[in-house]
Amino acid sequence: MNNVFLSSLPYLNFIGGGVVCFITSLLLAKYFNSPKEKNRRYSYAAISGIGAMAICWLVWRHFPDSFDYYDAIPLSVLIGLFGIGRILNLIAKRYGLEQSERSNEKNL
Repeated sequence: MNNVFLSSLPYLNFIGGGVVCFITSLLLAKYFNSPKEKNRRYSYAAISGIGAMAICWLVWRHFPDSFDYYDAIPLSVLIGLFGIGRILNLIAKRYGLEQSERSNEKNL
């Protein structure tokens, strides 16, 4: 019984981080009154929470030397404060995943 709980502890931290990111994003959206519709605020907060869970899980899996599962909640607060869009753009720039303007023009 104890081993089952301990083995699920990382995933409970990721879920907790997603909830914390949801709350942080929702409070920030209410503070800045953007977007004005309540449904869009909740949708943005839910997307941020799910994105924070995914980012934390992927970072934990691919960079185990520099990220531990108990870092998920503080990282999720930062994701909620900065916004999921900015974080994803930063990751794309850092690892060269963004498309150049030339390839965007070709796709049009």
